[in-house]
Amino acid sequence: MTDITIQLHGITIHAAKSEESPEYFRQNWKDIESGAYEPETFEMFNRYVDNKTTFIDLGAYIGGTSLYCAQLAAEAYAFEPDPVVYKYLEQNLACNPQIKNLHIYNQAAGAQEGVVHIKSTASGGNAGSSIMINDFKSSWEVKLIDLARFINENHKAEKLFLKIDIEGYEYELLKQLVPRIIQHKPTIFLAMHPQIIANSIKGNSIMNKLKRRLKMIKVHKELTAALAPFPHVTNRANETASLQHINSKIRSAGMLADEEKDLLVHF
Repeated sequence: MTDITIQLHGITIHAAKSEESPEYFRQNWKDIESGAYEPETFEMFNRYVDNKTTFIDLGAYIGGTSLYCAQLAAEAYAFEPDPVVYKYLEQNLACNPQIKNLHIYNQAAGAQEGVVHIKSTASGGNAGSSIMINDFKSSWEVKLIDLARFINENHKAEKLFLKIDIEGYEYELLKQLVPRIIQHKPTIFLAMHPQIIANSIKGNSIMNKLKRRLKMIKVHKELTAALAPFPHVTNRANETASLQHINSKIRSAGMLADEEKDLLVHF
């Protein structure tokens, strides 16, 4: 099945046959290898993920981060609820028989067990599927797992690293997750999606604009409160960041710049 092979920082990743995957998936692999796609993120993985780490990838997409970090970590778990994307994640893992420690799930991670609807503005597979979006073309019912319980039952290594890129649901998840896993002193790499929260309230009336602003302030205040136990906050380039800055920026401007949407919190 393999016809894509990339090398990055001495790690080899194989991917499924080109004709079986869309062009933008093939381009994603090229961008990872060339450094066009988030080189700081992979350098950050090299700093924080090693053979004493349990790596958990929420929003694994087609496997770029999961297949890379599994080769650094003691154990790796990847969750991708979009069934279109998951098919390619499954194929890409099968192309890498050298990776024995990566476990993948076509499920969503949440604060409790249940069932949710994953929605997409396309037909799936566009990296934007989310529990949170309102305007959608396709939707699928998927299993929701209790992530804290999963971690407490499966994390056996010395360190814990979570990559969370779940298209807006991070605000709801983290405020309930962190108190239940803080004893593990996790490192969390968080991609925030404030635009999805803002877009959940439509219309440009004065009332709707006020509701949008108040909702943005509320969810970011709750998020920063959840992350307050972590003594260190940096961005993916390992530069010091500030939870207070996030709150003040949301209050004053209503949105974050792209470089402010990714945070690393750690002990």
